[in-house]
Amino acid sequence: MIKKAMQLAEHGFGISRRQMLDRAGTVCRQLNLKNNFKNGVPGFDWLAGLRRRHPRLVLRKTEKLSTVSSRMLNPLKVGRYFVDLHTQLTTNKLSPTEVWNMDETGLNLEHRPSKILAAEGTRNVPRTGNSREGVTILPCINAAKEKMPPLVIVKGKTERSFRSFNTHEGPPGSKWTFQEKAWMNDLIGIEWFSEIFLRNCGAKRPQLLELDSHHSHETLGLLELAFDNSIIILAMPDHTTHFCTHWIALSLVPLKGNMTKCVLNTCLRV
Repeated sequence: MIKKAMQLAEHGFGISRRQMLDRAGTVCRQLNLKNNFKNGVPGFDWLAGLRRRHPRLVLRKTEKLSTVSSRMLNPLKVGRYFVDLHTQLTTNKLSPTEVWNMDETGLNLEHRPSKILAAEGTRNVPRTGNSREGVTILPCINAAKEKMPPLVIVKGKTERSFRSFNTHEGPPGSKWTFQEKAWMNDLIGIEWFSEIFLRNCGAKRPQLLELDSHHSHETLGLLELAFDNSIIILAMPDHTTHFCTHWIALSLVPLKGNMTKCVLNTCLRV
């Protein structure tokens, strides 16, 4: 745990004290270690003792990043990212099939109708549908334009949420899961990495996975899986994915456009 915590900090994924305590509690439960921790999680006194036994493990204040995209999108921040990207590509001699990019996007199940023909002077043109339900899609493709099966997150609390979807007609190999608001979270991030990414990225190592700085992508469990499987995680600076996200962004625009066309064609046939 000490070694991994320092490695994560070096790669820009430093973990907080609370995350370290939660991870220690998880390890104790997994290994059935007897302890007197309250609720199975050690306290800050345990962490203080750990730091005394391992003086190389110190607290450092991270650099505060602006939450304004216009300030984040500057040559220093973005340039540093592309330097790191170039270093990883050249040092590990990665081919296009070994460089992956992942991001999630929301799809509103109520399509946005295109312009229609109507009488001159008509101000209010009615349209059917008032649903605000949506799903989250998590695609992943590499620089060679090879794609993985997507992860689809629907809104719900149980597997009954899938009943309104034809899951068997989804993309081959796709995985469906549910979340109360159809949002990405920490557990779903780990689930995607272990059950989709690692099973479809191939056997060659190392490989590179680029992603944004969403908290569900920086969980300790996901990062540990990445280290254990020789997957290099490279995070883009906050609020710069519109600039730094490469081929994945190009694929999401036609995805949403084609979805709208399919819905419109279906409505016309009905």
